[in-house]
Amino acid sequence: LRVARTIADLAGSADVRNPHVAEAVSFRIALSERAAPRQG
Repeated sequence: LRVARTIADLAGSADVRNPHVAEAVSFRIALSERAAPRQG
């Protein structure tokens, strides 16, 4: 939620909305995929 708040702030939004949360989640997924050991 803190990342979503930062994204909302950068977008100039007073409220955290669904697109801000979605973008924050996408960052989380990308980071977890990079941190996971590769199979194969």
